[in-house]
Formats: sequence, C-alpha cells, structure tokens
Amino acid sequence: MTGRQVLRNLARLHPDLPKSDRENHIQELLERVGLGDRGNDRVKGYSLGMKQRLGIAQALLGNPKLLLLDEPSNGLDPMGMRALRDIILSLRNEFNYAFFISSHLLDELQQMCDELIIIKSGKVIWKGPTAELIRDGERLEDAFVELMRA
Repeated sequence: MTGRQVLRNLARLHPDLPKSDRENHIQELLERVGLGDRGNDRVKGYSLGMKQRLGIAQALLGNPKLLLLDEPSNGLDPMGMRALRDIILSLRNEFNYAFFISSHLLDELQQMCDELIIIKSGKVIWKGPTAELIRDGERLEDAFVELMRA
C-alpha cells in the first residue's frame, strides 16, 4: 500500500470527516509531515523516519487535541531525528497540537518540551517547566542525573 492508501483506509474510521473532504485532508496531512511528494510511494519503501511521520499523519486524521508519542526518535539517524523534531514543533506552534512524549533521548526532549515529568521507580520526582529544571548553560542530561542521584 502507499502512504496515501493507508491514510484513506484509516480515514474511513472517522465518521466526522466527510467523504468529500477526505482527499484534501489526507493531502494536507501528508504535507504537514513532510510526505506531500511521497504519498503515492509504497510504505515498504519508506525509511524509518518516513514511517514515523506517516504514523503522525495517521494520528492526526481525527484532529486530536493531544498526541501521545512513545520514543518517536528511536532508531532514527540524526537527520531523521531533526526532521521529526521540526515536524513536532511545527505542529505544536502552527496548529496548536499538544504532545505527550515518552523518551530516553534527553537532548531531544530538551529541544522540544516546554514542560517535563520525570518518573523514578513509578513515582513523579519532577514536574514543571523545563526552564526551571535546567540551569543556564546546563543540559537536561545533567539535571536528570542529579535528580536520579537524589
């Protein structure tokens, strides 16, 4: 199947999306995730990063207010990580989507997240603005290690 066909099939699960608007909505989503010119390519030929972006487009089909992403950058090369991060930030800033991201890639989180929740042994040990956790010039990794040692 192509990326477009995947989205067409899933769009049928969203009764609030009129048939007459589906194709335009699908093309718009492909554009938003950087696959506008690759929607007619077979998914089996997509890179891992392209598959991740198609997954985000799938999640956006129903116009959710919140997207949950579990380790979205895992396995991506630096260019794929940057492309995914840029898409997430664009969706947040331009379209007001909210994201809840679970990740161990702290440098990525530092670049994307306004708020953090850090959990240790099933208990929240930090919750608040990223800027409050990180001192000037400090990396999130340093603040994280300090919290884990406490």
